[in-house]
Amino acid sequence: MTHFAHPYAIAAALATALLAAPAAHAGPWLDFAQFEASSSSSTLVLVHALPAADPDVPAPLLSATATRWTDGQAVAIGAVRRWTLTAQGSHAARLGLGVGLDHYRSRAVGDDTRRTGASLRAQAEVDGSLSSGTPEVRYYTLAQASSFREGWFLSGQVSMPGAGAGLELSRYGDRGYHATTATLRLPLGAPGWSLRLGAVRDSDGRRVVLGLGWNGF
Repeated sequence: MTHFAHPYAIAAALATALLAAPAAHAGPWLDFAQFEASSSSSTLVLVHALPAADPDVPAPLLSATATRWTDGQAVAIGAVRRWTLTAQGSHAARLGLGVGLDHYRSRAVGDDTRRTGASLRAQAEVDGSLSSGTPEVRYYTLAQASSFREGWFLSGQVSMPGAGAGLELSRYGDRGYHATTATLRLPLGAPGWSLRLGAVRDSDGRRVVLGLGWNGF
């Protein structure tokens, strides 16, 4: 993501901004926020859902993302419109198409490559319930692709919404960087808030990753 003065300073700033809003609602400008950092990489994701014209149509999404690693960084903003492909019981599949504005800068020694451009985006989501008991166990999968630097992202999650806990496995890639992250999500006591603890593996090897998340969906 973008160049951070210090990963944990960004986490503190994010926490301060969100805690300034009511505990159960982070304000009309934000529906999802996530920050993660390791010793040599960091990521930030912000998402806002626009009002849907029809309650049966998934809300369009606005997003801002930033990723930083040892020899590169990328930032992007985007908008995606979504449609429901199928909904059977507690399970649903959705497709999204949209556009974005992206920027990449190399951080490698002696390489000042920079690129900014528009992108086309596509995504697919599938989610549902794995159990009808208490606590309920749900799953969520997401696949995204961008025309900018051949970017893509895959994520699978299993969670217990009532308890606020979950497990996530994700894979990020573009023309010059790939990373796999496994995360345990632990509730922090306030609605929607979670601590993210896990490991990331990329060209620098395997490292501990620590993060903070807020989910208002």
